[in-house]
Amino acid sequence: MTWGYVIATLLLNVLANLFLKNGMSSLAGGGKEALLHMIRTPSIYIGAVCYGAAFVTYSLALTKMHLSIVYPLITGGIAVTLALVSVTLFGETLRMGQALGIVLIVAGIWFLSR
Repeated sequence: MTWGYVIATLLLNVLANLFLKNGMSSLAGGGKEALLHMIRTPSIYIGAVCYGAAFVTYSLALTKMHLSIVYPLITGGIAVTLALVSVTLFGETLRMGQALGIVLIVAGIWFLSR
């Protein structure tokens, strides 16, 4: 179940970011307009709920694993997953330096988990 908490945290955090990106993508301005937009946009609320659920699963993962292991696993996994999903869903480009960074993150996670 320990790895289930880690994977759930990663997926919930990625979903939260995707819902927030979707909800904020139509906003052109900032300040008060941004706050009003956030209040009126359902996907912002879904993103917040996903963040809250990720907090719960992350807390549960911390009861079973060392912080020095679980934090890099989750943050690195989020970074890698969001980069790949952003290219796929939002048509963002992935430059060579970014791809190399992803490879280094994966290598670092692999070494941490050993």
